[in-house]
Amino acid sequence: MRWPVIECDTLDSTNSEAQRRITAGQLQGTWITARHQAAGRGRSGRNWHSLDGNLFASLLLPLHCPPTVLHHLSLVSGLALRNALRTCSKASGIELEPRLKWPNDVLIDDAKVAGILIESSIVGDRALAIVGIGVNIQAAPQLSDRKTSSLADYEVNTTPRELLAFLDEALSVEIKRWDSGPGFHLIREDWLRHSFDVGHPISINTAKARVEGEFAGLDKDGALLIRTTEGNIEYFHFGDVAVGGEAAMSANGETNNA
Repeated sequence: MRWPVIECDTLDSTNSEAQRRITAGQLQGTWITARHQAAGRGRSGRNWHSLDGNLFASLLLPLHCPPTVLHHLSLVSGLALRNALRTCSKASGIELEPRLKWPNDVLIDDAKVAGILIESSIVGDRALAIVGIGVNIQAAPQLSDRKTSSLADYEVNTTPRELLAFLDEALSVEIKRWDSGPGFHLIREDWLRHSFDVGHPISINTAKARVEGEFAGLDKDGALLIRTTEGNIEYFHFGDVAVGGEAAMSANGETNNA
C-alpha cells in the first residue's frame, strides 16, 4: 500500500474522521476506512447510503500545489477509481467498462456504482485534501431519481480491503501523473476517453437554474461544457449533473441523495 490504513469499525463518516485528525495535527497521508458509517456524506450535504459490505474510505492527502488546482482532484480521483474498478473486475474474470460522470461519479451501464467527495483546506503553507470514496460492492441503495448498481450485480467478487488495495495503487499512479497540476491535460484526456460521448443528452442543476442540452466535453481546466438546446456552449464549474434517463427523472423534481 502506498499509504497506511487506519481501519475503524463504526464512524459517523470517514471524511469527518479525517477532518478531526487534521484538526488534531495529523498531516501525513493516510487511508481511513470504516465497516459501518452512521452518517455518510455526499456532495452538497446529501446523505450517502452506507449499506453493509460496501467500501467507505477517505484518503487524507497532503499536497504541494497551489489552491487554484485543488478542484482537479475530483477528476484525478474519479479516473483512478474507474481504473481500480476495472482492474478489480478483471481479477474476477469480468470485463467491466465503468464510465465517468462529471464531476465525481462512476457508472456501470448508466447506473451509479461509486461516488467521491473531495474536501480541502490550507494548513500553514500546505494544502490538505480529503478524498472520500464510497463504492457499492455488495449492495446498492434504491433511489427514486437515478439507477444504482453494485459490483455484486455483475458477479464481481471482492471485499472492501481488496478493492482498497486496487484503489491505492490507481490513485498513486494518477496523482503522480497529475503532478500537482502540470499533468492535468493527461488526466483530462483519459477522463474524457472514459466518459460519455460528445452529444450525449445531459442536464445540470445549479444554484440558479436547470440547463439542458448535450455533453460537449471539458475545458482545459476541467469545467463541464454543455451545448444548450439553443446551440450555445456554456461552461459550468459546479452543479448536479444528470445524463440520459437521469435527466428525465431530475426534471420531475426528484432529489439526488447519494
